[in-house]
Amino acid sequence: MRHATSVSIGINRPPSEVFAALTDFGKWPQWGGGNLVSMEQISPGPLQVGSQLRQVNKTGGKPAETLVQVTDFAPDQALALERPNLRAAFTLEPIEAATYLNASFEVEASGVSALLYRLLLKRFVASDLRKFKALVDAS
Repeated sequence: MRHATSVSIGINRPPSEVFAALTDFGKWPQWGGGNLVSMEQISPGPLQVGSQLRQVNKTGGKPAETLVQVTDFAPDQALALERPNLRAAFTLEPIEAATYLNASFEVEASGVSALLYRLLLKRFVASDLRKFKALVDAS
């Protein structure tokens, strides 16, 4: 079963600064979910559609690696990532001196996990975006 949510947040920085922070994958563990240990680009060259990332999450006390692929990339405008059972898309909209960051997540889950995502996905994404905003505002 697929569960989807969208959350938006205003950040008092220009799109170029917000996008730079969004694509600084080494800092994702500071804001991108409680079990995220690390995230790094593993494909050579500049970030682009098709680039691959290694994501390490702590699952059951043990690290678990996942391959993530960039499926949309438009500097200062859009970034989308896909991994098994999850798609994340970010779009940036300039509003005067600020940026409106829109995040959409789709998660494939069943059983108890499906129930948890249905109840908590929006709350998790909103919390992560508040942490991201604080990180960007502090820089």
